[in-house]
Amino acid sequence: MSIRLENVTGRVVPIDHLHAAFSATREGVAFACNTHVRAGAGAIEPARLEPGQSVTFERLLDCTMPLPGRYDVRVWIHAADRDESERDRAGIGLFAGSFQVDVTPNGNIPRPVSSRAGLYALMTGASTAPPMPADAWAKGGYEVVVALINASNRAVAVGPSHASLLVFKKGAPLPCAGRQERLAEPETLAPGGVRVTRVPVECAPTEEGHYEIVGRFAVGNAPEEEIGRVGLLVTQSPYFLFTPERLAVPTLPPIQTQ
Repeated sequence: MSIRLENVTGRVVPIDHLHAAFSATREGVAFACNTHVRAGAGAIEPARLEPGQSVTFERLLDCTMPLPGRYDVRVWIHAADRDESERDRAGIGLFAGSFQVDVTPNGNIPRPVSSRAGLYALMTGASTAPPMPADAWAKGGYEVVVALINASNRAVAVGPSHASLLVFKKGAPLPCAGRQERLAEPETLAPGGVRVTRVPVECAPTEEGHYEIVGRFAVGNAPEEEIGRVGLLVTQSPYFLFTPERLAVPTLPPIQTQ
């Protein structure tokens, strides 16, 4: 995003070490933002503004926006002196304005956990992996990410939870099912809180080919619910392994799981 500053005074104004602070709310629920965003690496910015001079700064909007929807973003700026302490620089600064950001779904979106109102869960992972022996997969050679999100304005109880993964190979009639993985989730998740856990795929796709990983999740003794699918290409090709943006893993037909 761009922030334009203009010196409307008759004196020189120091603006070295300018940083931005953000807040982001969705449906009244605040999500975490970086409150000390500096310039990007290599950026050259003026240390002061002469009378009547203006300059435009660019800062990364560094906020957690884990759910689709409209976020209200507020922006503050603060120019810290070199000898200013970390404690002093923690101040949120001068209010610069606000705007809205619409986060649109991309297919694999967080899904509501029916046993916990306000709680959402998502599984995602990398789209490529090299062939590995079964013990390497079990030791974390490839992991998916399970994220829990509290979209409500109150704390949500979580506690003991587990995830299970089904791995389907294109053309094979039956999946490979790994064991249930117990997740060390917190007793409660604060409003707007996000908890990320990595889960190894133990059901090893040791052969090259196209796979689909289906993630399921449950809190306590509640029934498992699907929380995401990952299309995975297992290949030795360095072209696919190191340029994943060029990879188009085909979507497999819908799979019915019990």
